[in-house]
Amino acid sequence: MRLSFLMIAALILASCRRAEPSEVTVELDKVSRVNGCNVLLGEVTIKPDAGFFTWACDVPESAPNWWGEGSQPPPATILEGDCVRLDQTYYCVEDINPEDLSVTLKATYKPIDSSYDQLRPIR
Repeated sequence: MRLSFLMIAALILASCRRAEPSEVTVELDKVSRVNGCNVLLGEVTIKPDAGFFTWACDVPESAPNWWGEGSQPPPATILEGDCVRLDQTYYCVEDINPEDLSVTLKATYKPIDSSYDQLRPIR
């Protein structure tokens, strides 16, 4: 009886834990916090719809810049369907919206182990 109560309490506490959203929209020139990483969408182009995306993880709030210390990381071109690893989760580009100047990312994969050689889909 006591064990089942503890198991139920543990499940309730785990479900109350703040989870990262499974989908996030990043807007042009606004630094967003996604899964513990700072991300910046620097440009959105049309034909092909693409975004120039920069990110930095493990940046303390006391850092002098959104990317931390040192030089700002170079942007990567992302197209619809491309994925980037933000901390322990791979976010894939769901939509690039040139009219709204935004990119929507969806949490899609997590590594099976610490090697990151194999991924499992997030349901």
